[in-house]
Amino acid sequence: MLTVINQIVNFINDLHDNIWGYSKQLGLPFTDKDLHFWVIGLLGVIFFVFADIFFKWLARINISLISFFFTSAIISILVLILEIEQKLTGRGGMELSDILAGLLGFLVLLGVYQFIRFLLKSLLKLKIK
Repeated sequence: MLTVINQIVNFINDLHDNIWGYSKQLGLPFTDKDLHFWVIGLLGVIFFVFADIFFKWLARINISLISFFFTSAIISILVLILEIEQKLTGRGGMELSDILAGLLGFLVLLGVYQFIRFLLKSLLKLKIK
């Protein structure tokens, strides 16, 4: 798990250094904060445009799909934070398998919830008829 995080950190640091170097080569008077403002701001807008288009498309299919993607993103962030917290406090190992187990738990229990929900809706429809 630490290897994956180190690779991500190294990639981000290399990307940062390359953008910083290109801005200096172009003679742009940007500080580090200026670069963060423009790069993260631009990435945020690009991500928003694609997410907006994607979620509008999903909403035409089923609004619950948006809930699923949102919840999946939050749970993914949460399990990653929990693993980092365990590493920092020494109260557990930082392992990719723990993250995958947490995400699998979410998917399995969500499936159980959806199945029960489907059964209840089906039974209510039968009772009404």
